[in-house]
Amino acid sequence: MYIKKYRIIKKIDEANYAQIFEVVDVHRKVAVIKIARAQDPSQGKLITREYTILNQIAHPNIVQVFDYDLDDYGKPFFTLEHIDGKAINEHFRGFSKELLVALLQVIDALNVLRSKGFAHSDLKPEHILFDAKRNRVVLIDFAFAVTCGKAAQTGGTVGYLSPETMTGSPVDQKNDIYALGVILFELLSGKKYTGNLSLSPSTPEDITRIVGRMLATDPMIRPTLSELSDILKRHLSSLDIDSCSLKPSLPKLGFIEIPGITEKIQKTKGVPLIVCGDRGIGKTRILNESKCRFLYRNCSLFYFSSKEGSNLLKALQSFLKKTKCTTKPANRFQIFDEVTQRLLSISSKKHVVIIIDDVHTLSSYELELIRYLGYSIRNSNITLILAAIPHDNITALGFETLNLRPLTYNETKRLMNITFAE
Repeated sequence: MYIKKYRIIKKIDEANYAQIFEVVDVHRKVAVIKIARAQDPSQGKLITREYTILNQIAHPNIVQVFDYDLDDYGKPFFTLEHIDGKAINEHFRGFSKELLVALLQVIDALNVLRSKGFAHSDLKPEHILFDAKRNRVVLIDFAFAVTCGKAAQTGGTVGYLSPETMTGSPVDQKNDIYALGVILFELLSGKKYTGNLSLSPSTPEDITRIVGRMLATDPMIRPTLSELSDILKRHLSSLDIDSCSLKPSLPKLGFIEIPGITEKIQKTKGVPLIVCGDRGIGKTRILNESKCRFLYRNCSLFYFSSKEGSNLLKALQSFLKKTKCTTKPANRFQIFDEVTQRLLSISSKKHVVIIIDDVHTLSSYELELIRYLGYSIRNSNITLILAAIPHDNITALGFETLNLRPLTYNETKRLMNITFAE
């Protein structure tokens, strides 16, 4: 069984709004798919929003996302990394240095999330995975993440929600600190928190006090993430922290809209458009951003890159759910016409978007197909966006070209501010 190009291995979990599967891609790489349970706009909105939030972040303690798409029934899904770990409460019981190191990773992740302006809002043991082999903590499930300063959405888990969240007050990092306090109490005591702060005498006094502050009804009494980190580090040597710390990683590069580029792509319809520029200038980043925006608009979208190991004709036929046609050169224009007519038929009911990356790497046969498509879709409800480096074969297509320029000084400065937000 497949979801687009991903073969399902097994179901991992099922939530009110989503199903989660372990899958393998065309390169046999194991990943996870999170897909809306039904063609319900509210469910789809949660999936889309979670991907949008996670796509802004690259951190070793926050689950990494890869692809966003719609399945054959129009349900949104995204792929994310497969974590070889279990809920944090399945690994730790009672006070230990190992637990403190794991908690420092959670704090680091929450700090990065705060720097992007969000609170997780649904912290619980099942959403904090621990990979014992790598000594790595990973936060997952950001469907109910909230922009700091706004009221929480309907969601979260009773028992881990802060008192102010239950009353609809604006959310900030203090809500996550309360939930983390509940989790820490459970890990130290081995029992559910019911309002009675009773920890083992073997728990250090300052740890007991900080847990009490984390669980305070008044959010102003709760410690900051920085204060909590400092207290936990008192019980660890620098060697303890360094030996268990993960290698630092660069944050995911932000996205800066060059005036006129993204808007031009989004408005293009009925004519082919080539986004042209040298290697490393950001063509693929623009295509991926455009892909997500077209999908958010519920367009029927086909995305292709030669890096995926297929050829363009087979990929289009798969998209159109057609059986394979003969690919003998004598019949190529008949094949091209069959593909084109099917696309035009679909576009009579729904906006069709075709995005093809790295066009300069395609074969002469594939370039002929693109040329045929480009001239056949004129004045139709089809958008054809291509990306390539400058090349004679690309010029020979005869399509309108949008030449990318390097970022200006101010645009580069803004990109750095977005990427390395404090």
